[in-house]
Amino acid sequence: MLFYGRVKFSLDAKTHGKQIAHDMVYMQWQKGSDGKLATQLVWPQDAATAQAQLRK
Repeated sequence: MLFYGRVKFSLDAKTHGKQIAHDMVYMQWQKGSDGKLATQLVWPQDAATAQAQLRK
C-alpha cells in the first residue's frame, strides 16, 4: 500500500519493475471534533478513516 493506493509490479523479465495495476484512493478535507480541517481517506472502505461527506 502506497500513498495513492495498492500497487502491483511486473515480475516478467521484459517489463520487470513496471507498475501494472493500482487502486486509487479518495481523500476529503473534513472538520474534526476540534473544528480543524484534516484529510480523511474515504475510499476504499476497507482502508477508510472516515465516511464520505456530501456538501450541504
